[in-house]
Order: sequence, then structure tokens, then C-alpha cells
Amino acid sequence: MKKILVAYDGTPGAEQALKDMLHAGFPQRAEAKVLTIADVWLPPAPPEGTHPDDPHYVATHEKATEVVRQAGKIAVEGARRVHELFPNWMVSNGATADSPAWGIIAEAKRWGADVIVIGSHGRNPLEKFFLGSISYKVAAEAECSVRITRPREHSGHRAAQIMVAIDGSADSQRAAEEVMNRHWSRGAEIQLLAVIDDKLKTSLFRFASRSSVAPEANAAEGHLKSTLEQIRERFVERQIPAQTHILEGDPKNTILRQATKWDVDSVFLGARGIEHGNRLYLGTLASAICTRAHCSVEIVRPAPAARAAA
Repeated sequence: MKKILVAYDGTPGAEQALKDMLHAGFPQRAEAKVLTIADVWLPPAPPEGTHPDDPHYVATHEKATEVVRQAGKIAVEGARRVHELFPNWMVSNGATADSPAWGIIAEAKRWGADVIVIGSHGRNPLEKFFLGSISYKVAAEAECSVRITRPREHSGHRAAQIMVAIDGSADSQRAAEEVMNRHWSRGAEIQLLAVIDDKLKTSLFRFASRSSVAPEANAAEGHLKSTLEQIRERFVERQIPAQTHILEGDPKNTILRQATKWDVDSVFLGARGIEHGNRLYLGTLASAICTRAHCSVEIVRPAPAARAAA
């Protein structure tokens, strides 16, 4: 069962994140935990029956405790909202005192989350196009997948429009697999996009050249085209319409431009590109897309079980 950690602070951005979950293809049954972080330092409680020399210590502890208590109330409300949206889910909640980004990352690791859902924290029409520092740190440092949501006006019951960025890396393959395993409404459309630049040509040419036959000049492109077609066929087998696109140019700008042109609701991509090996940090492409995309972005990393087996 998929485990979804929802970072929730009661702000409009957090509310938008909950609504976006309805368009993320999440399953009918899942386990969710709503987490609220109180951004305070909670000092240890004074020993019972003692009177600290510094009266400010007691006041500080009481004030911090109240902030955590209020965070708990917000988490309960968030869990109620998630349960309303997904009545078949197992939903719990929690609150803790910590630095927000590190608190979310630590709880995701402790709880074994498959994906973190967090708002972009935009507060006006301009800021929604830029990523808040908390959301970016979670996206960059979390060991699981992260879905960063941005407010979108969904007209009526329009079926989901999804882009998957493919570069031949293991993580981009996982991104495609994740989209395949989601539960999309009828009419959903998947755009499989690969963008070739000189760096990717060199990388793919190296992989294509491992065969005993000397590769042709366009072997890299052929290798990528074959990969895209294999992925498309798997979508079709699951009765999910998918189209493939191979474009040349700067990957960051091209992906962002096409996402806007196609008016997609979400972009799925791997956390690391083909050159990044098994390092956990966020690749430069994923960093740019999650920072600048107009829509929600899901950065896919291996599930906890897969990481443990690796």
C-alpha cells in the first residue's frame, strides 16, 4: 500500500496541495499521514517539582508547547480534509517542533513514505511560479519521491494531462513506471518527452556503443526512440493513451515550454539524470523544472523497499 506523507500548515497553499491530490492519480486505497511542523525550539520540560532559577525558561517552554499544540490542531484538520477527499484511505496525523524542511524529511524517512506531497507555498499570482525554500529543500534532500503542487484551475471534469520527461536514466524509467501505476480517469493523456542536447547524445551514444556492432552516428537517437516506443506500448497495453516526442534543444527550457504549450497538469521526472549514477541529490534538470514549472511536478525516486534492496 502506498504511503503518502502530506505536509500541511493550513495555509491556502496547503489547501491547494490537498485539492491537487485529486488530480495526481493516487489509488483508491492508500495510507496517508498529515504532518504539521511547529517552527519552534521546544526546550525540555522543567523537572517536576523544581523551580528553575530563570523564570523565562518556564515561560519559553510553555509558549513553545502551545505552538506545538496549535500545530497538532492544524494536523487534525488536515487529516479530516484528506479523509473527506479520499474516504477509503487510512489517514493519521502528527505534529512536531522542528525546522520545517528537516522535520518533513526526517518524518518521511522514519515513516517510510513513498511520496511527500507539499505545496509550492506561492501566495500571489507571481510567487506561484517560484518555489519556496522549504519546498525546494524537501525536493532536493528527501530520500523518497516528492510531489510539489501549484494552484491550477481545473475546468470542469477535464481528464488529466500528464508529461513524463525521459532521458534514458533509471530514474526517468521509474517516473514512467510510476505514471503507469497511477489510477487515471478516463480520457487521461500522457505525453512522453525526450529532449536531446549534445550532452545527452554523448551519454546515449556510449550506452548504444556497448554492442559488438559499431554504432552509427545516429545510434544515440535511435536508442532513445526505441526506449520511448517501448514505454508507450506499455501504456497502451494498460489502455492509457500516450504519445512520444523527441525534440532537440536545451532540456530545461524545452520541457518547461512544452509543459506550458500542452497545458499539462503535472510533470513527472526522475530525480537524477543519466550522468548522476546512484547519488541521491537532485539533478540540475529536476531542480530547474520543479523550480520554474507552471504546474505540479513530481520528482520520482526509488521506493524505500527498492532502496533497501539495492
